[in-house]
Formats: sequence, C-alpha cells, structure tokens
Amino acid sequence: MKKIFNLLKLGLKNPRYYIESINVPWKYIHLVAFGSILAMTLAMFVNIIPVFSQISDDFSNAVEYIPEYSLSEGTLNIAEGEKPLYYQSDSVQIVIDDSINTEMGFETEIPAEQREMLMPSSPFGIFIIEDYAFLTVGEVVQEIPGYDYLFANNHRFELFLNYIVEESFSINTMMFLVMLVTAFFVYWFQIILISIMAGFFNVRLTRAINFKARLKLTVVISFVPILLLELMSILIPGFVATQFTLAAITLFLLYLAFKNHTKFIHTIMNSLDDIDTIDLNFKDDTDSQDNDDDEEK
Repeated sequence: MKKIFNLLKLGLKNPRYYIESINVPWKYIHLVAFGSILAMTLAMFVNIIPVFSQISDDFSNAVEYIPEYSLSEGTLNIAEGEKPLYYQSDSVQIVIDDSINTEMGFETEIPAEQREMLMPSSPFGIFIIEDYAFLTVGEVVQEIPGYDYLFANNHRFELFLNYIVEESFSINTMMFLVMLVTAFFVYWFQIILISIMAGFFNVRLTRAINFKARLKLTVVISFVPILLLELMSILIPGFVATQFTLAAITLFLLYLAFKNHTKFIHTIMNSLDDIDTIDLNFKDDTDSQDNDDDEEK
C-alpha cells in the first residue's frame, strides 16, 4: 500500500515513476481504481444534492395548493369549485388539469397561456392531465406507469410528495448507490478505452507493453487527473469534464512517462559505457607500466 502511494507522489514530480506500476500487484491497482470511482461518485452526489434539497422544499410547499381530485379508470376529474394547479419554481413544475387531454392539438386547441405553462421549464416536473400522466427530468419525458393508482386522488398525491420530503435520507442513500454503480461502469469504460488507445505507443517502443500492463498504467496515471477534474466540477458551476479531456491528459502523461523512462535508461547506459571506458584505460595504463618494468629488467 505504501509503495503505491509513494509511486503516485513521485509520479507528480516525474511521470517516469508511473512505469513502476506495471510491477504493482492488482489488489493495489484495484484500490486506486476504487479511489477514482469514489471521487467521481462524490462529485456527482455533491452536485445533485442541492437540486434534490430544493425539489424537496418545493414539494413541501406545493402540497397546500393541490386541488381535490380523483382518477377513475385513468380519467382525471377535479372536484367542483377547485381550480387546476399550475405550480412552478426554479426546480419543480407540477401541473394538474382535467381540461387538457392527449387528443387535443397542442398548437391549435390549447390556449396560449396554458400551452406556455405546459412546456417543461424546470429540472423536474410532474404533469397530470385528463387521460395521461408523465414526469420530466430535464428534457427527458417519461410516462408514469400505474399513475391512476399511484395518484388515484389528491390524498395519495400528497402522500407521494410528503414521502419524498420525509424519506430524504433513504432517497439520498439510494441515489448515492446508483451513482456509485454508474461511476463504476463509466470509469472502467474510460480506462479500457484509454488503454486500447495507449497501444499506439508500442510502435515507438523496442519492447511492446501488453494490454494488462497498459491497464495498470492507465489506472495509476489517471488517478490524479480524475481527482482534479472532479474537484473542478464541484468548485466551478457548470464545469463538465468530458471523456476526451481525461483521455487527452492521461495519454499525454503516459507519453511523458515513456519518454522520461527511456531517457533515464539511456543515461544509465551512458554511465555504464563511461565506467567501462575508465576501466579499459586503467587496464591499458597498467599493462603499459608492466611492459616498461620488464624492459628495464
């Protein structure tokens, strides 16, 4: 364990030390990989938590505005005297309106004011119309399965919203686990892809490096760039590190590692040549002195 941390630290000073990761056991390589996956997960989690907290607050506020209604055989009926709900905030949009259905022409039959309010404009939205219910996450629209049971009446809908507010810890834990699994697959996809691309360096090497060795190198070399990129995504709003960014940085560091390591080997070989030259010169001088002594005798 200590060796891998020393290797990471020395690699910051000179990338040639990263070459030593080829000889590091896989159990330590997996620990480095887990550290990268955890960093990716934490960055996603930290960025999503404020949004989810705001959504929970908005759900709590929206409960008091929900009209009395019922869903019978998939058809929405708002109680007499109640008004349709068009609730909107920076993070949540909730629409409950039985005067609109899927057969109506969006541009022709729906009034302009309602049409504008029906357009998804918040990160998260729940829409319940006469014969349909769907949710929106960003620009993704998804039908809500079993909505006629889940949102059978206003009391059940209130229970649903309150559950999200009251069970925020459980939901946060579930989100973290989902993000951890997502980060795992994204990470290894990137690492495998970069390792394949790193195979092009074999053209310049006298001894080709196999895929498993390149995989170890990629895991170790990408560790610090991943930490820095994920930290930037937390500190800089709107910053998103693409797969190309990580690949470019990792491949560049890998190039420096090979280049500096080759230069280091050449330096050692030149030093050995100098030592051999000194030994040979000393031997020649000794032989010459012995010959001179023999002649004097």
